[in-house]
Amino acid sequence: RIDTVQSWAIFVEQPEGHYRVRLRSKSIVINEIAKRHDGGGHPLASGANSYSLEENEQIYQEIKDTVAHATH
Repeated sequence: RIDTVQSWAIFVEQPEGHYRVRLRSKSIVINEIAKRHDGGGHPLASGANSYSLEENEQIYQEIKDTVAHATH
């Protein structure tokens, strides 16, 4: 089923307590999400920062929304 995955993120907790977020996509531009969260990068491979579990959830929701809008 991995071939159906369009975009994904890895949230890595840092020793300082915040999270480093790695965003990847096969075809949907996701770097705008990274820019909104203290990050940036390439259209299909970007990095961001999150400062709480709530922000992690927000980033996850933004990815889901971006994928949903791109497939319609």
